[in-house]
Amino acid sequence: MSYTNVYPSRINWENEPSINTPLNAVNLNKIDYAVYEHDRTFATWDTTKANQSDLLLSVKSIDYDDETGVFIFTWQNGTTKTVDLNIEKIPVSFSMDANGVITMTTDDGTTYTADVGALIKTYTFTDSSVIDFTVTTDTSGNKTITAGIVAGSITETELQPQFLSDCQAAQRGAEIAENNAEDSAEDAEAWAVGQRNGVDVPSTDPAYENNAKYYSEMANPTVLANMSDVTLTSPTDGQILAYDNNTGKWVNVNQAGGSIAGLSDVSLTSLSANQFLRYNATTQKWENYSLSAATTSNMGLIMLGDGLIRNGSKTDVGYWTNAVSAAAGATTVTITDANIITSGTYDIYVENASNTDVNITGKTVSSGSINLTFDTLAEATSFKIHRVL
Repeated sequence: MSYTNVYPSRINWENEPSINTPLNAVNLNKIDYAVYEHDRTFATWDTTKANQSDLLLSVKSIDYDDETGVFIFTWQNGTTKTVDLNIEKIPVSFSMDANGVITMTTDDGTTYTADVGALIKTYTFTDSSVIDFTVTTDTSGNKTITAGIVAGSITETELQPQFLSDCQAAQRGAEIAENNAEDSAEDAEAWAVGQRNGVDVPSTDPAYENNAKYYSEMANPTVLANMSDVTLTSPTDGQILAYDNNTGKWVNVNQAGGSIAGLSDVSLTSLSANQFLRYNATTQKWENYSLSAATTSNMGLIMLGDGLIRNGSKTDVGYWTNAVSAAAGATTVTITDANIITSGTYDIYVENASNTDVNITGKTVSSGSINLTFDTLAEATSFKIHRVL
């Protein structure tokens, strides 16, 4: 506790005859007040002062020897204490065992240990019926613990109380949406092509003849009946189209009242004399076809009615053998028929899939057969022989 000067100023007494410092109550009270404050202050100091016995236990000085690393503490009573921190010893090696104990060895061979492992808490991960733990170690020795949910282990107990009901509500919503989607898909099909699930909509359906397909065909017809210059009335099997000059329309009529050009599976182009109809498997149409000289010499005869047309004239009558097929790669074929004799005039009919000519270089007639010689066949070919009577 520090002392505070509570006396404001000195009186500075003066002798007679001066009357500046009279011996009166004012000046005497100043002396009385100063004596009182000093006495009170000293009394307070006595209760708060340090005892000598306590001061003798305080540290008087601290000395340190940087060569040995030794601290010397000296108390007021002369007592000393030496503390050797061993910092003068230089560590030359450190090691740590599997239990986390670090060992330090100084250059004088002294070892010091510190159990670092004791500072690390041990955590045990135990698998359960729901959670499965997996420990992996990388190339640096670092370990990773991964927790996974055991397949099929989650039950209603582990789920949030509303989860199951939410799932059931979502399922019902999905089923409703599925039904709505199916209805919408059927409506879309009906308005697009006039069908529901591939079945034509009835006349009572709003989409009957009021759909995209119907109007598309009206704008760009792909169906014969939708064409502006065609009128069909109750078509029946085998009918053909014939042009009606009075109405300016193509109408369906029986074949007796039409022409071959009007048949749906016939395509005629630039008709000329002596042509015949040949079926085109690619276009699925009967097309008019002219025989070339080479083809005519090879094909010879064409059956028509009660006779044979040979080179365009109905003059020769005879007998066609049954067709004989030769496989691809063949160079000869033998046709045997009881009606073939050793003498007579023969016509040869040759047909293959691609309608290409077959160059026949020779034929040999023997009793009851004809042997044909030709270039190697590129594909299977059918041969017939006709004997002119």
